[in-house]
Amino acid sequence: PENNTQSISISVRNAEIGPIEADEGCFYFRHRVARNQEIEFIHIRGASEEVMVALSPEWEVRSVKRQKVSQENLIRNANNEFFSLEMSLSVQDNSFNSFNSLSSMFEEIGLKNMLGEHSGEEASQDEVIMLGSTDADQDVLAEKIEAETAHVEIPARAKILNVPELWRKLIEVESQLTIEASSTD
Repeated sequence: PENNTQSISISVRNAEIGPIEADEGCFYFRHRVARNQEIEFIHIRGASEEVMVALSPEWEVRSVKRQKVSQENLIRNANNEFFSLEMSLSVQDNSFNSFNSLSSMFEEIGLKNMLGEHSGEEASQDEVIMLGSTDADQDVLAEKIEAETAHVEIPARAKILNVPELWRKLIEVESQLTIEASSTD
């Protein structure tokens, strides 16, 4: 069988060299906009680490940082992950910066189109909800992303996460769980 998993290798100055472990074969994408709205960030999360990619307003990669992800942060940010991709990701060198493979991947999968074009105008409040802390905010965000990405052609190996549907199914399954016990005296 042919393996179509994309392999991304980057060079990040002073970062730990080696692969970043995928989370069940996938990496999960999260987007956020800096408060000053000059820089956007794409977080690409694996099992216990992520790569934080800072983007210019023109969507050019400015910097990349490899960092550990605590279980608490993983749980808190999981609702904001909108996209997953089967791939491998590794830091191959730490003596210089080279992010070309990330830029190419973002373009290939149409990441900017998935998030909606950000023109030079100021972002609306809906676009900044990404950092929202309530479930309602996160549901609104997931539905907004789903609506914006409905027309985007997504590669076969990519999967869009439907967070509201996932939560509904989880709650449904959880409500079916029962604990039964019997005692004998």
